[in-house]
Amino acid sequence: MSSSSGQRAAVDVLTAKVHQRFGDAALAVAFYGSALRDDQPVDDGLFDLLVVVDGYRHAYGTWPLATLNLLLPPNVFYLEAELDGVRIRAKYAVVSLPQLRRHVAPRCLQTYFWGRLAQPVELVHARDNDARDAIESVLRQASVTLAGATAPRLPGTFDTAMLWSRGLALSYSTEFRPERKERAGMITASGHTQYERAARDAAQALGWRIEESAEGTRFVTSYGRARRAASCFAWLARRVQGRVLHVLRLVKATWTFDGGIDYLVWKIERHSGVKVEVSARARRHPLLLGWWTLWRLRRKGGFR
Repeated sequence: MSSSSGQRAAVDVLTAKVHQRFGDAALAVAFYGSALRDDQPVDDGLFDLLVVVDGYRHAYGTWPLATLNLLLPPNVFYLEAELDGVRIRAKYAVVSLPQLRRHVAPRCLQTYFWGRLAQPVELVHARDNDARDAIESVLRQASVTLAGATAPRLPGTFDTAMLWSRGLALSYSTEFRPERKERAGMITASGHTQYERAARDAAQALGWRIEESAEGTRFVTSYGRARRAASCFAWLARRVQGRVLHVLRLVKATWTFDGGIDYLVWKIERHSGVKVEVSARARRHPLLLGWWTLWRLRRKGGFR
């Protein structure tokens, strides 16, 4: 089985398990992240899935998880399945369609959703055509929002690679991320065709001028000094807010994500090469003792 066909089969199995949990409350399931970009073997790492539901009470049936999801979306869960005798793993984030729409809009300060969904995403399940249309509209808006927030931080003329590598780097800086500094440029280069198409769509939506030349497509903007200063301030605010929310989401994940501390340590090691051992006590009490593990990782340069 090739990597691509194995990946497709793995995502189908994982999506089926997600659908078993949420039933017709699941409007759509999207596949995104490093597993999609890198076409990695099915037994190497986790698949990232986004589950869009029509409402939290409908999805969970009880108020505690529904309330957590409403107050600080998304809720993130861990999932395992078997495919031809191989264990496959995923983490899936749950968000309602109304909240998702608000969180990809240009006025939304948080980058959590639009920073992720502006990258390549594959819609692997939709409840019906209306749900498919709604999610595709959300994905387009995520790209437009990231592009619009990034362009004032660039020169007046830039190309696709400059736009997305800068945009992803800015987005990463709003969280405690293990990716190296060059990661955003590598991601952009690996999916240039998709990013080129997204950049053109964003340019049309935002009123940028598109110029064609022998060197390729370039985009021209005319942001004034005040607009650029406001953009710098907005990204500073996103950085402060985003890192606070990132910590709060980690705290929340101790209730929703079984094995969360081991997953976090593994992910940081995979991206940065920095490794620490997790104590049995930290596994039993991640909310109280997991912070020491994170501090050790940060001191060793596992994340910024």
